[in-house]
Amino acid sequence: FELQESEQTRIILKILLYAGIIIRDPQIVQAAASEVQQNEINQKS
Repeated sequence: FELQESEQTRIILKILLYAGIIIRDPQIVQAAASEVQQNEINQKS
């Protein structure tokens, strides 16, 4: 299947976020959450 570039970024960041939760690494969770938030802000502007 194919994804648009903006969707690829969002999905990768979500995977990182979930992976951080699974391995319980707060730095990964925080970094992924920050990237997701910044990406959403950039898409709205």
